[in-house]
Amino acid sequence: MLHTGDRDDVIEPRDDLLECYRGGVNSYITKPVNLSLFEETVKQIGKYWLGFNLPPPEAAFEKR
Repeated sequence: MLHTGDRDDVIEPRDDLLECYRGGVNSYITKPVNLSLFEETVKQIGKYWLGFNLPPPEAAFEKR
């Protein structure tokens, strides 16, 4: 989930943060309102998902 606001917003547990993780999100990221910080955040998200993240194996989608 990508949330718009200040990073300080997520220091205290919030209902939307808790609800998202309870709902099964993989990650909760605060979108910076500053354009250059936003661009850097998008680059870092891309590096994570496309470079470091391992997708689930096909067996994860098979019904038991």
